[in-house]
Amino acid sequence: MTFEYCTIIAPGETEKTCRDIGAIVNFQSKIKNNPIWSVYQRTYKKYYARLTNGTMKGNDFSNWVLEAEKLRDKALKKRIEDVDLEEYARKLNEV
Repeated sequence: MTFEYCTIIAPGETEKTCRDIGAIVNFQSKIKNNPIWSVYQRTYKKYYARLTNGTMKGNDFSNWVLEAEKLRDKALKKRIEDVDLEEYARKLNEV
C-alpha cells in the first residue's frame, strides 16, 4: 500500500515534511507490529554498528544486507505463526 503525504513542512517540525514523518511512522509501525521485521531490524542495527566501528568492511556489510533481505522476504511470505523466530534470527546471524 502506498500513502501520499504533502511535501510541506509538517506541523511542529522545522525541517521534516509530512512525507518524511509519514514514512517514519509507517516504518516504525511495521517494526512494532511484525516480529519478522522486528528481528530483522534488531539484527541490522547490530551489523551496522560493526560497520561504523570498523569491525566489518563495507563489502561484507553490503553482502550481509542482500542475503538478510532475502531471508526476511522469504519469512514475510509465510504466515507469522509458521515462522520460527529463533531459527530466523539464527539464520540472519549466520549470513
